[in-house]
Amino acid sequence: MNQITTRYITENGACYEQYVITDPEAKTALTITPERGGMITSFTLDGEEFVWTRRPNFSECNRPRFGVPVLFPSCGNPDNGVHIFDGKAYPMETHGFADLCAWDVESVGPDGVTLVLEATPLTKFLYPFDFTLLVNYNLEGSKANVTVMTESDALTAEEVTCIRDALLSQCKGLTAQDITIVEVK
Repeated sequence: MNQITTRYITENGACYEQYVITDPEAKTALTITPERGGMITSFTLDGEEFVWTRRPNFSECNRPRFGVPVLFPSCGNPDNGVHIFDGKAYPMETHGFADLCAWDVESVGPDGVTLVLEATPLTKFLYPFDFTLLVNYNLEGSKANVTVMTESDALTAEEVTCIRDALLSQCKGLTAQDITIVEVK
């Protein structure tokens, strides 16, 4: 049975809460950092790290350059730094904004850790749609299980695929079968 603990990382005077899901029998541990984009910041199997961990930069203002980020509502560079919706231009960072936001913890329990990111006035300045994005993280033996659930008036199948592909590109050993994406309308 998985165990979930909370720990805190302090860097440059700032403190970040992390959730660590462990499976003692499989000797795996999955670490999630909600305040830094809701991303996976570590996945170990028998003590070996499987997530790219260039120098963590939790306290820097810019985009984290480590871990497994959630890219939403876009992956890659938007045309000329903007998305056009209904003829109006909206500024958009490369890879969207989800990995720049602090996520809320929706639940912690036997089904893992579920984080949520919802539309705010700031996100609507960049992306003019109401949305709810939920990501559930859990372990199944030696595998990290990531489930992405969306409620959005504008999310396309291509954007959902980009979310999955971004997760795959950042964690060695993760396959498309390990990620479940559920779109809820």
